[in-house]
Amino acid sequence: MTVGHLSGDRRPFDRGRRALAAVSVVALTASCAGGAVSAPDDDGGSGSGITDRCASYDGTEGITDTSITVGFSGALSGPFAATGAHLWGMQAYFDMVNAAGGVETADGRKRTIELIYKDDHYVASTAKANVQEMIDDKGVFAMLSVIGTSANMAIRPVLDRACVPGLFAGTGSPELGNPDFPWQINGALAPYSAEGLIYADYLSSNFPGGTIAVISQNDDYGRAKFQSLETGLEGSDTTIVEHVTFEVTDPDLSGQITTLAATDADVLVIFALGAQALQLINTVSTRTDWNPQLLTSLLSVGQLESLDPGAGDGLLTTGSIDVDDPANADLPGVADYLEWGAKAMARNKVELPLSASTGGWVVGDLFVQALEQAESLERASVMEAVRDFRPDTGSLIMVPGIVLETGPDDPYLVEGMAIARWNADAGTLDTVETIDLNGQVPYTPLT
Repeated sequence: MTVGHLSGDRRPFDRGRRALAAVSVVALTASCAGGAVSAPDDDGGSGSGITDRCASYDGTEGITDTSITVGFSGALSGPFAATGAHLWGMQAYFDMVNAAGGVETADGRKRTIELIYKDDHYVASTAKANVQEMIDDKGVFAMLSVIGTSANMAIRPVLDRACVPGLFAGTGSPELGNPDFPWQINGALAPYSAEGLIYADYLSSNFPGGTIAVISQNDDYGRAKFQSLETGLEGSDTTIVEHVTFEVTDPDLSGQITTLAATDADVLVIFALGAQALQLINTVSTRTDWNPQLLTSLLSVGQLESLDPGAGDGLLTTGSIDVDDPANADLPGVADYLEWGAKAMARNKVELPLSASTGGWVVGDLFVQALEQAESLERASVMEAVRDFRPDTGSLIMVPGIVLETGPDDPYLVEGMAIARWNADAGTLDTVETIDLNGQVPYTPLT
């Protein structure tokens, strides 16, 4: 198990250059519906509300006069190691803030942010053990960007009993909006339920009377997206004619594609991650005569460039801003991210493209803004801040036209996405439409 403690170089921090807080519309979601979290009483108590049910409560654990200690658990080794790249983006952002003396909070003091981390290999039980240890033995103030739906569901009772914030979780699971578990909040990905609704909006408008085939992972990720796609298409004349699922452990998905190709549907919607999404796209191209419009969950330019020749040209996916693209070098915050991200990766001997860790940079910026907006430097107060949150968009890099906010009746920070078309010849993702459902995506349990 990898265990580490990170801090960074120091130099003046120009707040006017505050860096990249969002790289795409799919970054940055927050959750937890229901009423506000109670801030501390004037006498330093925990106040009323969610702290009443804590087994014990220390709202300032992890805080000293000079530092704030936070934790991270994610895959840093094994087949899912790329998902743990959030760590290096967070560290890069904190390095930049620490170089200027730290973040200034409500008490007027500046504190550095110290980040400790553990490798969980993308195993939920390991993530739970990691988080328990960081709370019990390391005394972290909060957990940041724990990666994966299963991991976040596993750590939920740990956070809830200890009343430790689990901020900006590395999953788009809509379950992070469940008001019964107020100590977690989404981050880095828009809720999967929003994605399904957005795809339904796009398909009903652009394929009236069209037929849709869908393939999805047989897990909460796939179920949440398919359920919301079905809901969003209700009442339209765009219809789903076939839906098949697959297990993430399935080595070959050609059988599912054969079934879907027999429908000759106008559109194939793919709710799959990474390598399996690419396998499905290649299979449609090489093993069938079917030529549907493809619509997939987020795929990067780098991933799309790895497709077989002729596969996937013209597909639609979630748009984002590629920080590795020289054309984006002059966008606000990108230069800071590239500088500090490169330092963090080099120092830790990480061999990944810089674009892999932008989600962590987003989380770092959001956490700093939450600390700055909280009425006091205390766990419940920080939770209250992120429940009624309007981050400074002047420092954000994201697809234009998306509103960022949470509130008592709005559990998700981002509920919009850009739909982009892959141009294989140019190697670009070109935005064709931006759809924002701000305030229209309530928490809905999976069925």
